[in-house]
Amino acid sequence: MFEKILVALDGSERSDHALKAAASLAASQGSQLILLHVLLRTTPIDVIRDIAEKHGFLDAIKGDLENVQVVAPPVPAVAASASGVIMIPSELLTHVAENYLTSAEKEARDAGVIDVTSVIGDGQAGREVLAWAEDKGADLIVLGSRGFGDVKSIFLGSVSHKVAQESKVPCLIVK
Repeated sequence: MFEKILVALDGSERSDHALKAAASLAASQGSQLILLHVLLRTTPIDVIRDIAEKHGFLDAIKGDLENVQVVAPPVPAVAASASGVIMIPSELLTHVAENYLTSAEKEARDAGVIDVTSVIGDGQAGREVLAWAEDKGADLIVLGSRGFGDVKSIFLGSVSHKVAQESKVPCLIVK
């Protein structure tokens, strides 16, 4: 039924559930699975560290994490870090994305998916999901109901809501 399934991944627990659902569906239908990770530019460094630890690549980025610099003192309204607002270099975010997607590819292959590809987006997550789905010709988009954007989604709307409302193809939103 679905030839190309795009799954949006951000490292959150709901994103992990989305990957499992998408991989199961892709394996059962012989579909291509496209893994999309949008760079985590507004994610606290502690969350990035947790993703790396959870997915087994913390050692690969530990040196990069130690070189991250605080660019402003802590601001209560900004969920950046207990130590302050942090400027995370693009190279580190890309390194995290590559390692995370490698881990996700392995999980998909272990679930029986034969055709797995990965892409990295950079920009507003909802727009990136929609753009990559169109670019890759996906006929199903799978994503978690909430990722790491919970606080922002109160004000801006969640990524899953935006994608479900604007997508030209069916969406599967996983809790």
